Amino acid sequence: MPVGAPAEGAGKAEPPRGQAAPHRVAFADALRGPAALLVLLSHHLSLYWHAQPFAAGMTGQPDAFRAPPAWTDAFATLVFGPIRAGPLGVALFFLISGYVIPFALRDRGAGAFLAARAARLLPTYWAGYALQAAVVAALATTFPRTAAEMLANLLPGAQGLSGLTTFDGIVWTLNVEVLFYLCAAAIAPALRGGSVAWLAMPAGAGLLALALTTRNDPEGLMNLSLAATMIVFLSIGTALYLAERYDRWARVAPWLIAALLAAFSVLAGLWPPGGLLPEVPSYLLAAVLFLGAFLARRRLRVGPVLSRLAAISYPLYVVHGVSGFAIMGATIRAGWPPAAALALALLWSFGAALALHRLVERPTRRWASRLGRPVSAG
Repeated sequence: MPVGAPAEGAGKAEPPRGQAAPHRVAFADALRGPAALLVLLSHHLSLYWHAQPFAAGMTGQPDAFRAPPAWTDAFATLVFGPIRAGPLGVALFFLISGYVIPFALRDRGAGAFLAARAARLLPTYWAGYALQAAVVAALATTFPRTAAEMLANLLPGAQGLSGLTTFDGIVWTLNVEVLFYLCAAAIAPALRGGSVAWLAMPAGAGLLALALTTRNDPEGLMNLSLAATMIVFLSIGTALYLAERYDRWARVAPWLIAALLAAFSVLAGLWPPGGLLPEVPSYLLAAVLFLGAFLARRRLRVGPVLSRLAAISYPLYVVHGVSGFAIMGATIRAGWPPAAALALALLWSFGAALALHRLVERPTRRWASRLGRPVSAG
């Protein structure tokens, strides 16, 4: 039985309830691993070496060196170049979420959807958070965060609104994800039915971002403005989901995506203190790559390497950051060669990610998939 039969004139058949055509998720899965790698390499090959006071401050350690090794110069552009690896990877993750989240809403009520998302997101995040905190605590000269900051970081979404400092540097993206889930749940009937009412999400987010964009404080409102700006960008993925499902959206998708990209670029340029503007080219490139993968989705094949990397992409994302910095700082100050310190941090990142995937993510994902019950199209 079709899920959410297309409205009259849509002209596209749907797969059985709870299923999606393989090409629909395969192309997105193919991008998860590279996206996680881009973020990791940006942090470990470039940011740590070329922003050492910042990285050392995050770990509660003294600076590990005065000048980075010469071989790291080749990687400086990963963070400071015109196309930046970290924002490129984050942008791909956002587009993947924008595309796949409507699938999760097709046969669940809003409450069950949010419960399933929490079960999918939080246990792995908490486990990775605990591992990173343990590594930093073991290696820090002075632990870098207060108890209030550590507690706030336990709750993505609320953390951003609290205005308290992040612990791991990556929770800001999870703040965006959580707020996007709430917005998607609020417009679930419009997404199921392909109604034009779904545009209330990017339009409302854009107006909110614009209203807050001139503020340089308080931090919580700045974070809300950032999240709203990013929801405009995530909506590109949602537009592609609807374009695939409904002919009427396929006809307007090129214009809608161009409008969303333009709105995002303007809002990113306005966001205080203008820090997002240098990242806009990376987000635009991510949109081009995602659109190319979408158009080629029926021909794309996800090989075993990309499949394995995709499987650990989320735990790799949540566990690599500040703990990797702490490991590199402590080992370099202990006399290790920088290349060996980097190798150990990478080994830790992949090893911890694999353990999190097997012990936490995989079982909680199975549990999350059973949450909810089918609902009829709105």
